Formats: sequence, C-alpha cells, structure tokens
Amino acid sequence: MNCRLILSVVGFGIAASVPALAVTLVPLADAELASASVRMVVVTVTQVTESIEDPDGDGVAQPWTTVTARVESAVKGADGAGDLLVFRQMGGKVGGRTLRIPGMPVFAAGDRALLCLGERLMDPKYTPLVGWAQGRWIVRAGDDGEDLACRDYADSCFAAVVNGKLLPADRPETPEEKLSDVIARLTPQEVR
Repeated sequence: MNCRLILSVVGFGIAASVPALAVTLVPLADAELASASVRMVVVTVTQVTESIEDPDGDGVAQPWTTVTARVESAVKGADGAGDLLVFRQMGGKVGGRTLRIPGMPVFAAGDRALLCLGERLMDPKYTPLVGWAQGRWIVRAGDDGEDLACRDYADSCFAAVVNGKLLPADRPETPEEKLSDVIARLTPQEVR
C-alpha cells in the first residue's frame, strides 16, 4: 500500500477524532437576559442581506449577515411600533463561501421573533443578541390566533460552571408557550 495513502487515512482518523471547535453557551436565566438587554422587541424580519466584509479592518474578509426588522411592539427600550431595526452578525452564505456560527440564530425575511438586544447592533466585536440563541424566541400565531413563542437551540452547545470548572450541560428545554407568558417573565412586575 502506498505510504501517502496510509498517512492520509491515519491523518483523517486523527482529525475526525478531535472535537470541532464551537461556541459554548452558559445558560442564562430569563432575568439575566432581561437585565442585560437594552431593548426587547417583537419584530418581523423584512430583509436579510449576506455579504463578504471586513468590518473590523483586520484584513480578514468573511460572510456577515445584516438583518432589517420592523418593530411590532417594544417590551423594553425606546423603540416604537413600525420602527426599523438593523443589526449585523457574523456568518452567512455568499456565493461558495459559508460561515456558520454555532449558537448564532439564522434569520429569514418574514420571520417573527422576540429579540433581546444589546446596545451594539452593528459592532463587529459583539453579537447584537444577548445570550446568542438564548436571546431569540421564534414567534408564530397559534390556531386560536394567540402568539406562541419558543427558542431554537438545535445547533447550540451548553456548559455550566461547577466549582470553577466549565462542564458540559444539557440544552435547556425549549417548549412552545404563549408569547404573553414569555414577556411577563422577562418584564419586572412594576414595569407592567
């Protein structure tokens, strides 16, 4: 057998056994999400634009996604119904280049969501979503017309800090529930 073939097979075996690098999320309580959010808004995504950019000027251009959304209602912050929000996050697909960030939600025009956002919506050094995937609830109208919400952690990895050590943790449950119940949990009683 050819020596190169043997080395290739061995190299592939080693590479396949090494865990892929991924973003690991520490579960946040709803109160932590609400406290860290500058704005919490229910939105409808109106446009998603993916482009190759080097927004921080480090000489490395990669896919970025710019999301434009119309505010339906504000839970926290100064946004009003009808206002447009624009935020940018790393990742996307442009031509033959794809960059997918585990734990970072993917948006599409027409999506409805409850978002917990920080103050830096366009800063390439920060994700605009507080808690990454934890800061987005997907919203849909239920059969009775009432809005329902749930989170999507399909590609998210979680860890917990136990005695100063970072240990693997189960994904939090993501049941579908009434949007009004989610908002009530995120909003202090005195604000309602």
